[in-house]
Amino acid sequence: MDTYSTEDRYFQAFNEFIALTKDKLIINSYSVKQLNDLPGNINCITYTVDGDDIVTAKNIHISSEGSRFDYYRNGYGVIEGLKFSFPGRHCVEGCLPAITVALDLGVSAARIAAALATFPGIHRRYDVHLDTPTAVYIDNNAHHPVQVSSILSTVREVYPGREIVAVFEPFHWTQLRHHASGFAKSLSLADMVYLLPVTSSREVPLPGIGSHLIRTDIGTRCELLSSRDEFIRVLSEMPKCPDVLVSIVDGPASCFAKSIKLCLLSKYN
Repeated sequence: MDTYSTEDRYFQAFNEFIALTKDKLIINSYSVKQLNDLPGNINCITYTVDGDDIVTAKNIHISSEGSRFDYYRNGYGVIEGLKFSFPGRHCVEGCLPAITVALDLGVSAARIAAALATFPGIHRRYDVHLDTPTAVYIDNNAHHPVQVSSILSTVREVYPGREIVAVFEPFHWTQLRHHASGFAKSLSLADMVYLLPVTSSREVPLPGIGSHLIRTDIGTRCELLSSRDEFIRVLSEMPKCPDVLVSIVDGPASCFAKSIKLCLLSKYN
């Protein structure tokens, strides 16, 4: 929203991009509901997880070792027992268009399965820095309410019954102005949330806009902090490690993640 300024312009940009398609469009069925004027002269292949679309995934199993699922496509059949190296239903959903494109380009099911199972991932997309029976630390670069919800839902599924603590740093003031209530709803999936200030260097601060807007609507325990350093101090003063800690902050964040890990290791050991 910091780029397009309004939701209408945001969706207009997608419609203009789709209008350039000449043959085939592979699109999430949820996106179809959000957009207007899809071209009628192209082959539209919709996909979603556990749905009735042309492409879907079923028999999904999520664990700390990754995701396992079956790929279904009308007119093609099934590829069973696919394994993806990262956990999350959102990850499985992201695999569906990639598999579809690969099949249409003539890539064999065996090569697709091998590629998914060995995919090395993307920096700061579910980076597991610590995973022990009593302390887990995961870093993620999610910067939209839907992405925050996806990561916390995945953590909840991978570590059922364990307390989840999230530290969240909003990326931009305009984004926070548009999505404060959405962030509050997504972050409520955690048991405890620490909110950091916006640190964007791309924008001028907006009057009245800040992390306190999230706190107003959040449905879980929440504390406002003044900086990353203050969070490290709070973490160091905790009597024991958080059961599962998830940092969702703006980059660059490697030093912050390293500081968190060192603090946790000092407590764990």
